Amino acid sequence: MPFKLAVIGCGWVSKTCHGPAYRLAADTYKNIELVACCDTDSVRAEEFRSLFGFQRAYISYTEMLDAENPSIVCLNVPPNLTCEIGVEILQRGYPVLAEKPPGLQVKDVDQLSKTALEHNAANMVAFNRRHMPLMVELKRQLNEHSFGHIHYQLSRVGRMDEDFSITAIHAIDSVRFLAGADYKEILFRYRSHPDLGKNIVDFHMDCVLANEITASIDINPVAGLNVERATIHADNRSYLLQCNNGYDAPGSLKLYEEGKCVVDLNGIEFSGTDKSFVLDGFYDEITTFIHAVRTGVEIKDNIRSGRQSVEIMSCLRERKAEYKSKNQEIL
Repeated sequence: MPFKLAVIGCGWVSKTCHGPAYRLAADTYKNIELVACCDTDSVRAEEFRSLFGFQRAYISYTEMLDAENPSIVCLNVPPNLTCEIGVEILQRGYPVLAEKPPGLQVKDVDQLSKTALEHNAANMVAFNRRHMPLMVELKRQLNEHSFGHIHYQLSRVGRMDEDFSITAIHAIDSVRFLAGADYKEILFRYRSHPDLGKNIVDFHMDCVLANEITASIDINPVAGLNVERATIHADNRSYLLQCNNGYDAPGSLKLYEEGKCVVDLNGIEFSGTDKSFVLDGFYDEITTFIHAVRTGVEIKDNIRSGRQSVEIMSCLRERKAEYKSKNQEIL
């Protein structure tokens, strides 16, 4: 029986990151059909269809859902549209893989989660860092050793976004993922760039998580180079993760003991490919969701798992001075 994959949203991220992953999944696994893609821009939808081998292109997602009866729907739309469209898909009972962030406010996450539960619809949030091969390997090693502090750095070049918190959420969620716990409290600091624009701001976060691991997060949208790194210190051990991003491509994971590098994993060698959509986790993300829907296994990365990350993202947008969580979990 064919497993039918449909996509809503054929923009830049969908085209450069998700589309190649869908194509490889369909080429690798049996009976996966790329049945339809949809975008309000008909030219963009048709280009996406042709580029990745989808069978049909639509400009109306309701028309697509009515006609195709997909096995899963990949929702790659701007976050201000995720809740409205996602709720309608979930009400029909279709499994949804929603691009991060799953909404702009906590209420969006709650509404999506509630609808999924009411209609017994499988769902997952697409935080690709949770599926990056090197990040997953780092997480595996951290689970075997106690550690105390994470420093996460995310910098970009020339990002003049009105709301950079939508990108900053990558760092927020990655620290939570690596620490294996919810945030307990955070102090925020901001450095504005008024000469570049009123909303261009560097973010610094001093964090304590529910398991008492501490973290510092630095986010710079207008730096001199693109880097994304995590440095983690434990007893006589330090890990350095360099993501496949800009200066550090194709990424690496290094372990130092007593000043010496004892493990040095290269992103391409570890992943077995130089394809960025694999190195960045997009391929493992979609195949994880396909496997879960096919087999019925529990999806830990459901939309609700992104709730606290969205809550903290909102704090950045609103320039809050501090955050304190009333309820925290060890993951």
